[in-house]
Amino acid sequence: MSTRVLVVTSRPTIREQVRAVLAEAEGIELVEIVEDGAEIVSALDRVGSVDVVLVDEMLGDRNGLDVAREVGLARPLSAIVLMASHPTSEMLSAAMDAGARSIVAAPPSLEEVGSRIESAAAWSRSARRHVASDVIPAGEAGQVIAVAGAKGGVGTTLIALLLARSRAADRSVCLVDLDLQTGDLAAYSGIQVRRNIVDLVEVADELSGRAIGETTYDIGHGLRLLPAPSDGELGEDVTARAARLIIAALRYQYDLVVVDCGSRLDDATSIALELADRAVLVATPDVPALRAARRMIGLWQRLEVRDPAAVDLVINRATRSSEVQPALAPKLTGVPVTAVLPEVGSALEDVMNTATVLEARISVLDRAVEGLALAVLPPVAAPVIRIAPQELDPKQRRGRRRLADREAGQIVVETPIIIGIVLVLTLLAIQLLLFGVSHIVASNAADEAARGYAIGLDDNGVRDAVQDAIPTGWDSGWALDRNGPDTVRVTIRTPSIVPSMIPEAGSTAPILWEPR
Repeated sequence: MSTRVLVVTSRPTIREQVRAVLAEAEGIELVEIVEDGAEIVSALDRVGSVDVVLVDEMLGDRNGLDVAREVGLARPLSAIVLMASHPTSEMLSAAMDAGARSIVAAPPSLEEVGSRIESAAAWSRSARRHVASDVIPAGEAGQVIAVAGAKGGVGTTLIALLLARSRAADRSVCLVDLDLQTGDLAAYSGIQVRRNIVDLVEVADELSGRAIGETTYDIGHGLRLLPAPSDGELGEDVTARAARLIIAALRYQYDLVVVDCGSRLDDATSIALELADRAVLVATPDVPALRAARRMIGLWQRLEVRDPAAVDLVINRATRSSEVQPALAPKLTGVPVTAVLPEVGSALEDVMNTATVLEARISVLDRAVEGLALAVLPPVAAPVIRIAPQELDPKQRRGRRRLADREAGQIVVETPIIIGIVLVLTLLAIQLLLFGVSHIVASNAADEAARGYAIGLDDNGVRDAVQDAIPTGWDSGWALDRNGPDTVRVTIRTPSIVPSMIPEAGSTAPILWEPR
């Protein structure tokens, strides 16, 4: 079996020298040379399976290490080898952190092709064999959701646990406790553990489904848990490279991987945030937590871990009586709020003290978590079942053609009816969604009106405040009513495709008068 190699270099001299060396090497197939690092992902999709990706450290205006990381995300089972004009131990360390298997001279010698590139190819083939033998879906990568806290005590672990539970019914889900010093997901789940993520570090280069299965724990409700070490100092063994390999393997083992990153940034959590499809940052509705969230977002941006536009901010433990409301969070943090989770008080305290969080059903909290899941996780697509065609004799083929002709006529008649039904159902779903959004808008507007009255605004001032709080599309046709001295009601007209098809949405809020 020949080793398939894809080369990424923009230097003409290096390109020709690499081509000559690979042509001389036995058992090496050069599938393509990519000159622009920005086209590497499309080239990988075009050429199919590749054993080794040989990346030049200098790629015009791009850094070879960045391209190596991009290749690692797109093809975690392909080995990456970095070409450097002057290989050093520091360059090797940086290459390994970027996901490379080895480093060679630019251009590589024939001996390096026979040793390091072939060794990297052997790893790639071994990884694919493990994937195939342990039933990891080699072609379909699962999703990774990283959940981090702006500071300690904001509810990061609880949200990660409930988010994973909300999607365990229709997909395989793994929880990863990457809060390596103080992680407590095992205690939240009510289990005692002997193995943890540190046990996977030594075998990270050749992780198999069996090794993952022996290190994770079944915590019920369709969830598997990869716990943090009980002794926090052992977490230092989880390097950035090990974290990258473990998360990549879990992505191919499970449909969904939810990573609890805690509230501190280290090598492992920065890799998780970098690799994650979505990153959730949890804060509470108070100024210290929101300032901490702003600092965390800025830190992620400066370290190029996560761009602010790719952060989902979640406000936990929100109440109507809070002095700081979720609407203020975007102004303090610079990112919009993706979801708001309510304060549920003693109901949650009881289940946390008894380690029965997974068994608990707190409807108001479950609905909020479901809304978060819908925001950060797309629905699961129905599996495609392919049936191999059967060989038919001529009589069967003629019969099939006649049957196909009859079915074609039937399809012509039924298609407009089906399209009409689908269109009506789609419009109905849109209207119901708009109606639900109208309730949320009305609730926020009522809270704003109650706040205005509480601080002493007159009717016109309150109406101006409510008008500012209502988004475009809902800002016409609303009504404000005082239901007695201590309550206020806001009614919102729901946008409708068919006028008057959907009723108005209204919400009432109590006026909490400021003491004079």
